[in-house]
Amino acid sequence: MPTINTGMTEQQLENELTQVRLLSALTYPALRRVVEQGRLIQVPEGRVIVGPGFGSTGLFVIMDGTVAVSLPFGPGLAYLAKGEIFGEMALLEGTERTAYCRAYSDCLLFEIPYGSFHADLAANPVVHQAVDQLYARRREMNQAILSGGPPPDLTPPEKPEPAASPAEADSDQPPAAATSGPAPAKPEAPKPPPVYVTA
Repeated sequence: MPTINTGMTEQQLENELTQVRLLSALTYPALRRVVEQGRLIQVPEGRVIVGPGFGSTGLFVIMDGTVAVSLPFGPGLAYLAKGEIFGEMALLEGTERTAYCRAYSDCLLFEIPYGSFHADLAANPVVHQAVDQLYARRREMNQAILSGGPPPDLTPPEKPEPAASPAEADSDQPPAAATSGPAPAKPEAPKPPPVYVTA
């Protein structure tokens, strides 16, 4: 998944990340380091981002779009939206990914690399506690399903309508009414006001 250039400045990216609840407690120097070391990536709908034996070792922040999370044998676990994170379980456990995370719609993600996660996020007590709580909830859900419990009852979110191309937009316009006879005469252009010359 290549790094992309969205035209977003570092300052704009910092502002976006401060709106993520889990990252809001980061100090400004730590946030700066995270922005400098991380990367924005664009993921098209349907592509697997991470999974068992697949993908990078970073933590992902959803900047736009929706990510579907499922276990390898099928049950869906969650739909994650803008401002949510995923990938923390493998980072905290030091193990392989346990679930597949797939782009349910076109996604813009910010990836925080392994080293930055441990140096800046896990080193912050408030952020570390929030990540631990999220990890505990997700791990408990996974264990319950693996033990035979029912998966969560999920309702897939609505996908955004694709933007119409200019040609399609023009085709939606009703055809102009047919006219018969000569075309109406164009009105005369208004005459400019007279210019008076004074001596």
